[in-house]
Amino acid sequence: MSAAPPPPLASEPVTQAPARPERRRRQTPLPTNGNGQAVDADRIWYRSPWKWFFSLKVGIVLLVILTIASIVGTLIDPLERAQAVIYYTWWFKLLLLALAVNMGCATTQNIIQKLLPSRTLRVHDQPAFFRAASLAMRRQYTGGVAEVAESFRRRGFEVKVEGNAGMARSGWLGRWGAPVSHVGLIVVLLAGFVASWVAKEGYIQVIEGGSTTTMRMRGTNAEVPLGFTITIDDFDTGFFPRTRIPSHYISQITATRGTQPIYAGPVEVNHSPRLLGWRAHQTSYQEMQGVARHEVEVTPPGSSAPIVLQMTLGQTRALPGMPGHTLSVDAAMRWRVMQGGVEVGAGSLGAAHSHGSELEVLVDRYEPDFVMGADRQATSRSTEPNNPAVRVTLLSDGAPAARQWLFHRADMKSFSHATDAHFRMELVDFDLTDDGPVFVVEVTDGHDNVLLGRVVLGLGEKAMLATNEPTEDEAEEAALAAAAQEPGWIVRAGPRVPAYATVLSLTRNPIIPTIYAGCTLMMIGLYMGFFVRRRDVWFLVDDKSQELLVAAHYRHPSEEFDRTTTAAIDAVAPAPTPQEAEQ
Repeated sequence: MSAAPPPPLASEPVTQAPARPERRRRQTPLPTNGNGQAVDADRIWYRSPWKWFFSLKVGIVLLVILTIASIVGTLIDPLERAQAVIYYTWWFKLLLLALAVNMGCATTQNIIQKLLPSRTLRVHDQPAFFRAASLAMRRQYTGGVAEVAESFRRRGFEVKVEGNAGMARSGWLGRWGAPVSHVGLIVVLLAGFVASWVAKEGYIQVIEGGSTTTMRMRGTNAEVPLGFTITIDDFDTGFFPRTRIPSHYISQITATRGTQPIYAGPVEVNHSPRLLGWRAHQTSYQEMQGVARHEVEVTPPGSSAPIVLQMTLGQTRALPGMPGHTLSVDAAMRWRVMQGGVEVGAGSLGAAHSHGSELEVLVDRYEPDFVMGADRQATSRSTEPNNPAVRVTLLSDGAPAARQWLFHRADMKSFSHATDAHFRMELVDFDLTDDGPVFVVEVTDGHDNVLLGRVVLGLGEKAMLATNEPTEDEAEEAALAAAAQEPGWIVRAGPRVPAYATVLSLTRNPIIPTIYAGCTLMMIGLYMGFFVRRRDVWFLVDDKSQELLVAAHYRHPSEEFDRTTTAAIDAVAPAPTPQEAEQ
């Protein structure tokens, strides 16, 4: 340690009589360490501009700015916009780095100036120190200082003795609580600084019943392979009463790699499963217009309680409560129940009730770019399929029961439905082929929204709608199937339900273990700082007065000695009885 600089020079006498005396700059006292010795004033934290790196005020300002920016980020929706506006910006990263550097410098200064010097036990051998202490006692004592020191050692104290005085200390590691917590926070800040460069994040948007093997990367929107398949089995959402604000949304997914299952279960807020190194997070959802999805009732053999599922045509789902059983419904509305890869039931998806009549669907007109003309007549603005529409007639026992214009565009579908109609028809899909346009039409009951059937037909064609009453050929096929397979499976189509596409975020961040390590250090530091008892006890054996003088200082101010200190003192200098105290 360099020698302390000389004291300031005394003011020289004034040899002339100036109008104003010369003003001298006031000199700041040199800082001292824990032993009262002057420290080297050339240390970097006393120099400008480096002293800003060690300034507590600068650290507080940076922390306040970061806190405000983080609060604003939580108010920005969706998360991708918050990342683009705040979390992944250069200025937010610079704030993280600046606060980490400031805390690192300040913590280093605190360790060098305060913690390391305080490691040495300082003995006080002046009675005046004990008289001035806020927490002190004196006891009659005729023994030696070695007995007092040994009493404290037996209770876990670190003891130092000089002459007739000594110091006992325990819980010195508790002084490291704040530095350890600061180091943990520095690790978290630095991890946040580099996270945007090492983390990968993408998203998938898949409709219920659909699957994907790729995802879109955030920022670049590039499509990259996942290395496994994600299938969305179901999506469930709810809303707060009398609002359209979602109260929850949960995706039921199945992830597989080839034939090897990876995960099957829910993805929801606060439950993000790990899929081969990726974390799947429930981000948002979108209601899909024009997608047919229905409740399907499945009644197993010998059971009277149906299992209700929500399914899209072409989807396969596991039957709840029946391990190994799956139900699939194809685009032609044929269903199959499989058990361990073996078909145990099959049939045609029928409605939940019968209308008692034969229903036929006729497509008699097509307009590729539908518009209402000046004479209120339907026509087409062009030959391009900009707003494709078809006029469909539903025949009941050969007589027209309903006629509607059906639209394919999502924003026009609401014009397809007749008010208070007994039947409801929807143009689910259409395709332009070499032989002309082909249309997929669904018919549901207009009152209870029960699916009655789906047909695929071209312009001018007519097709029979499936009913609960099978034809002779269908009855014969059903009898043959029942003879060869397990009988009793009943599968019916129920009401139409909304179809959703779920949006899942997939993240892979190798810096996460580092963040966990930093948080662990913070918790350890907090435990050390608040729960490790720190005791500094000084004692002096006064041979003249035959007294033991004791003073103590604890982590938290106290008006009396704690049990451990009192026990160590009572072991060598018992407290006087009430009778002795009165004498």
